[in-house]
Amino acid sequence: MATYEDAGEAKFLENIFTGRSGHLENTVFVMLAPDGKKPLSQAGRGPQMAFRSPQLMTREMKKLAKRYPPQDVSGAPLLPQMKNFRLGLNVAECDARPLVVCLATDEAEMKAMQDKLSPLSFSDELCGRFNYASVNDPEELKTITGDKPANGFLVISPGEFGTAGAIQFTLAAAAPAAEISKQLNAFADQFQRRDKEHRKHVRKGQQNNVDWQTEIPVTDPMSNAAKERASGQSKGKRGGRRGKGKRRDR
Repeated sequence: MATYEDAGEAKFLENIFTGRSGHLENTVFVMLAPDGKKPLSQAGRGPQMAFRSPQLMTREMKKLAKRYPPQDVSGAPLLPQMKNFRLGLNVAECDARPLVVCLATDEAEMKAMQDKLSPLSFSDELCGRFNYASVNDPEELKTITGDKPANGFLVISPGEFGTAGAIQFTLAAAAPAAEISKQLNAFADQFQRRDKEHRKHVRKGQQNNVDWQTEIPVTDPMSNAAKERASGQSKGKRGGRRGKGKRRDR
């Protein structure tokens, strides 16, 4: 889940863990049973609050896997995508992955494209190599450069701050699954991840007035304090005054 990007998800996460402030903080970690309700581990800001080492976490995950063996289910799995394109593009850049977009204005066509793409996204060849999103309004792609078809699969390289991007190639909505898999594998093999150093990245975002607006207010006091400090320092350097402002914070 993406913190502060959905009021319903935020409420769910608050029921799992809140810090000393009593409010939802930037990150939440817990292992849940398949019902999505029963906690199977200690909750906290991250795995380190529940497990002293990666080895202990691995050992516990193996035990849990035996307690909850996989079940046969009918139908294709859902495409693992974010709730909208704007968020999907930003998360893709954060994950340093290209983004595959299903573009269709017709609901039936969209579902057919998602059902075709979903098994590929979980395949051994492609699992973890792309992020995914769906678009039914072409206006959502206004920050994306390149020729945009009326419908089809778009492979996009996110921009440096995840607010823009460029189309690398497209595939027809009717393209066979084997062809889609072949093209995606070839692109993933040559895709160059963008390495970022946190402080330099944040500073460059400030200099370019890049500011991510979350869907609901950020309630993490440490994050808000850091934004105040950073914006104050930035204003002090530019105009000799310190004050409130905004900064890029992903």
